[in-house]
Amino acid sequence: MEVGKMLTSLIFLVVALVAIWVYVSIVSPPKRCDQVIVGDKRYVLAALKACVEKCWSSHNFGKDPYNEDCYIINRTSEDDIGKEQIESFFTSIPVKAYFNSLDKSVKYQIKIRYNYTGQEISLIKFG
Repeated sequence: MEVGKMLTSLIFLVVALVAIWVYVSIVSPPKRCDQVIVGDKRYVLAALKACVEKCWSSHNFGKDPYNEDCYIINRTSEDDIGKEQIESFFTSIPVKAYFNSLDKSVKYQIKIRYNYTGQEISLIKFG
């Protein structure tokens, strides 16, 4: 009888620990959006993706009824990045780049904007 009680207690403990682990993994803090992005093409695209995902999720995945500028980031890349490369990098989020390319070694500011009318994230280059 005593072994059955210990086994039951152990099962309850394991279930509680698994539940805590699942909760922490679900509620883990989102990736941060860097205000300055410097690096090669893969790094720049990954950093842009973190910012775009935060903007998209903070606007209820395209269901918010208003436009908003989420972030303005400063970007310098070691590689040229074309519009098509940027837009095709985002598969689950509708992203529209309003420029032709980002040239290497040129400093740009990029506005990441939630666009309700197009239900998309707009990337706008200026500077």
